[in-house]
Amino acid sequence: MNGTAAWSLSRPLIVPPMLRITVENSQQSEEFTLPHGKRAELGRLVTAADGVLDVWLKDSACSRNQLRLTELPDGTVLLENLSANVSIQRPSCPPIAPLGELSLACPFSVSAGATTVSVDRIAAPVRGSLRQSESTASSLHAVEQRISPTQFWSGKVSKPDAELSQESLLDWFSALIAVQRSAAGSTDFYREIADATVELVELDYSLVLLRSEGRWSCVAANGVDQSAATWSETVVQQTIHERRTFHGPLDDLGPVQSLAALDAVVAAPILSVDDLVVGVIYGARKVQPENVSHDTDSPTGVSALQAQLVQLLAASAATGLARAEKEAEAARFRGQFEDFCSPELVRELHNNPRLLEPSERSVTVMFCDIRGFTRLCDQLSPSESNVITTQILDQIAECILRFEGLIIDFHGDGIAAMWNAPCVQHDHSRQAVNCAAQIQRNMSRLRTDSQNPVQRTLKVGIGIHTGMALVGNVGGSRRLKYGPRGTTVNMASRIEGVTKHLGVDVLLSADTALQANVELPEGRRIGRFQLAGTDNTVELFQYLGRQPVQYSPEDIRRFETAVGVFESGSFQDADELLKAYLASISSAGTDSVADVLIKEIEKRSRNPNETHPSHIQFHTK
Repeated sequence: MNGTAAWSLSRPLIVPPMLRITVENSQQSEEFTLPHGKRAELGRLVTAADGVLDVWLKDSACSRNQLRLTELPDGTVLLENLSANVSIQRPSCPPIAPLGELSLACPFSVSAGATTVSVDRIAAPVRGSLRQSESTASSLHAVEQRISPTQFWSGKVSKPDAELSQESLLDWFSALIAVQRSAAGSTDFYREIADATVELVELDYSLVLLRSEGRWSCVAANGVDQSAATWSETVVQQTIHERRTFHGPLDDLGPVQSLAALDAVVAAPILSVDDLVVGVIYGARKVQPENVSHDTDSPTGVSALQAQLVQLLAASAATGLARAEKEAEAARFRGQFEDFCSPELVRELHNNPRLLEPSERSVTVMFCDIRGFTRLCDQLSPSESNVITTQILDQIAECILRFEGLIIDFHGDGIAAMWNAPCVQHDHSRQAVNCAAQIQRNMSRLRTDSQNPVQRTLKVGIGIHTGMALVGNVGGSRRLKYGPRGTTVNMASRIEGVTKHLGVDVLLSADTALQANVELPEGRRIGRFQLAGTDNTVELFQYLGRQPVQYSPEDIRRFETAVGVFESGSFQDADELLKAYLASISSAGTDSVADVLIKEIEKRSRNPNETHPSHIQFHTK
């Protein structure tokens, strides 16, 4: 072919098309590519599992976890509404109800909140789509392995044409360091790459190409106007398909018109951490008048070593982009957990995400509930009651984080928290008890300082239990919610409910009291109770504080003696002991637990022939 190169298309390897997901709202217009066989999850604070594309929606009207997309074997796409509140709207069709699902054929558009999500198909990269016929005299070479850094090799001659000087090596390293130091995603970052490509490989121009809104666009250029930059789709697509760096001299490529005026090109892929091409560094050298004749001895082309340098620049760009993505991921991670656990725990979780994997372990669970909340809502407007409730819940949440607990959930007028997960805390029971004590001190100050007569009567009931639980994602397959699951959680909730029946602030299970080393006079044993919805009994302790002011150690001993007599079945003797105990503390006030025990004795005395258990039963929470 008279020394010229002829290019032909080989039989392409058939690759399934990919899904293109377009997200549009007032704050974002983004496009994402979903490879065949992968899933995507979209939401305001979504955190998908490994191997699942997570797309954050900048829309406060959407749920934290809103939508999951899964390509089915028949080519349709399964839409799962992950939200329990927000419906997914469809143009001129019934919506997808919360927690509902529907299969649709591409293309389609749906909306949630103020966000529109469009899904269509695009062709996947076709490997091996470009080759040079056997009779060609020149070719694009792929960088297959590490090149010796001591020599340049011309694309047209078979001997070293220049020794790599120490100055050249220093220039290379300086350029790489400059790229690494630049902030990924900034204009300077991409311009550093384009400048280094031209200056160090001696090209006429270079481009940094990134995929944006479904198209490849030039984000930086050197040697050519960025807005008017053009590149060879043939070379770029080959680089994308093969995910390798291509380089070489160019003679006459016939129908490849975009290369007709070029002497040489080089293209290196910028790869993401999951080995997808997210960008391309593209450089070219134009045909010079003195090189029009094929008889010239002037070196042309891009050598393998120069191509290796461009590949190093692409690797530096990929490192910068990965760093930026990691920082963004860390910010998302912090946004998800910083409101629920301490900054120290957030850092540990970020350093070791495996801590969130399901595991069975001993945990201490605490439930807090605002007493008198119904009365508060009846006497105040919704906005006024909301202000007071928020103030109290903020105080409780602050205490939980201060004592290194993890907030499990906010439930109406209360909060649930746990200790010893996801990180091990050897003193977790003690931390929970100390947290409860601080909450009660804060509540006392709030009541004293408040000018609102309703708020001055509000109290917080706290129940704490220590036991085994399965900790991990308890939100189900459609929603991420880290926390405990099992009997321990239910028991802590029921214990908190008993504080209401007994008129006390803090109750501990015997397991918690033992592990936290709660002893007289810090706490007192008040007996065994069968809680609502359970068949088993639990031994409870009332937490009084490190320096209780309402009862002396002798008072507490007399009370515990009366409780023991009650549990032995000597109800008449227990009644006499309790009344004598109340008489001895009359100057300090009343004892609501003793009052409950006396009422229980009076109820049992009305049926003397009936066999009564040694514990007290509560049928409602």
